[in-house]
Amino acid sequence: MPLVLPHSLLENNMAVVYTSIEDVRASTGMTNTTNISDAYITTKIEMAQAVIDGMVGDVYIVPFSSTIPDSIKAICLNLVMAYLYIDQFGQETEGTGIDGEKLEAATMAILEKIQNQQIKIRNATTGLEVTRSEFHNPVSYPNETSTDDGDTGRDFTMNMVM
Repeated sequence: MPLVLPHSLLENNMAVVYTSIEDVRASTGMTNTTNISDAYITTKIEMAQAVIDGMVGDVYIVPFSSTIPDSIKAICLNLVMAYLYIDQFGQETEGTGIDGEKLEAATMAILEKIQNQQIKIRNATTGLEVTRSEFHNPVSYPNETSTDDGDTGRDFTMNMVM
């Protein structure tokens, strides 16, 4: 199935999307539903992507490249489904197979494990971990052989003994 990019994502030059409108409709059973517009689903996709990028952005480089890891696709689809279920059915679905709040909580728990580096995101083709952000992985760390040359005008230096 070709990936149809939500219109507003294209307008915002966000060519990378983690799930498609068609996948959302197929997974939620809303394929022939005319009262739920593509624009409405697009809004939910954008929300899910923002949550994903916000939670894993300090561990991995986001947005993910054109090769989106399968785990991210699944997480995005689950979040979008949860948002739609919550909006469309509210509390009526509690305890059923379409419990939006339960699905959202379970998906957020997975995102928290990724954020805490308990789960790694891997490339489906190579099996290698996707590129990490330097936020938690700086290029180098200060160590015993590191030096701080000259007067930097700072109150503290690497060689300072306290």
